[in-house]
Amino acid sequence: MKGFLLGVAAGYVLGARAGRERYEQIVSTYRRFVDHPTVQGLAGIVRAKVSEITTGRHPGAAPRRQPPTPRSAQNPPVEHLTGVDRP
Repeated sequence: MKGFLLGVAAGYVLGARAGRERYEQIVSTYRRFVDHPTVQGLAGIVRAKVSEITTGRHPGAAPRRQPPTPRSAQNPPVEHLTGVDRP
């Protein structure tokens, strides 16, 4: 039983070490990719396009219309207009 537990412990330690090194390698590759000037330029273009789409503002487009005001806001109750307080 001790031999089995020792083998599991050794496998865990060696696997964790290799896993951490592989993780660091992946992170390093990702950072080099993301920091590349071409990728940064494309990311800026994509951000601008997404902003245009989500706000509906294309260059030269007319401004957005505001939604109509609800009738309840257009015609407030008479009590508010007369200034008469009711108990």
